[in-house]
Amino acid sequence: MFESARLKGIFFGMTATAFWGSFYPASRFIFGEELEQADPVFVAFLRSVICFLFLLPFFRQGTDRDRFRKNWKTDWKLFLIMAVTGQAESMLVFLATKYTTAARASLLANTAPIFTVVIAVLLVQESLNRWKAAGMVLGFAGITLAALSRGMDRFTDGAGAWQGDLLALSSGICWALFTVLAGRIAARDYDSGFIICVTGGLGVVLMIPMLFLLDCRMNPNLSLRAWLGLLYLGICAGSLANCCWYQALKYLQPGEAGSFGYVSAMLAVAFSTIFLGEKLSQVFLLAIPCVLGGIALMFHRGKNA
Repeated sequence: MFESARLKGIFFGMTATAFWGSFYPASRFIFGEELEQADPVFVAFLRSVICFLFLLPFFRQGTDRDRFRKNWKTDWKLFLIMAVTGQAESMLVFLATKYTTAARASLLANTAPIFTVVIAVLLVQESLNRWKAAGMVLGFAGITLAALSRGMDRFTDGAGAWQGDLLALSSGICWALFTVLAGRIAARDYDSGFIICVTGGLGVVLMIPMLFLLDCRMNPNLSLRAWLGLLYLGICAGSLANCCWYQALKYLQPGEAGSFGYVSAMLAVAFSTIFLGEKLSQVFLLAIPCVLGGIALMFHRGKNA
């Protein structure tokens, strides 16, 4: 049985996961029909600005600002690294969905639970019991099976190129580090909106020189559909999802929370099938029980937990 605190963590984690599950299909939808007009780095920047502006009112909470001023000598590095990894993850996702299908990008990016456990063990000495280890291996086996399967969607007649796969995998590593650091920040009792506002604001500032260094096409002349998609990605799959994620990390260990990535991958595939016409192979169908079994094992608490 799950105690009350863990149930809260699971609720917030699942809410964030539902939003993130739609992130990859929505991104693919934007780039599918507006590939030439939408520069992925510039789109990632616009999403970050929307996310930051939506949560800016939370920065006015005096208790959080006072706490930050008191602990800035130790906390500023965490906030800065989170800003860098968070922006890198977002940018890599947009780049990945430019080259590969939404389902493949999601599945490869959601190897993050594996890296989350490894980083958590190395950085914060989170315990690694046999159940987590078994769940990690089984879940990774499911992700591997899904990654080996090939498919297509309404925007391409072939599976994702290796560039997109590698970018998606890199985004998963960034998210794993972000999750572990977020767990440490959440333990400081900052409000989740304040954390996202600070890291988001830093991320926006850090991305401005990147736009020029990478010679991005800063073209805001996108279609109404693309702008509506960006608003959804910034507010729902950005601000609200991140707030729920920080709340989940107050009740769950980073390694446990990381296992929600498997659920996100399954949701992304479902959305991709429904809205993007993605074709599922028999190999991918074999991956589903592996993924769900990995989640169950990572949440199991045995005698050695």
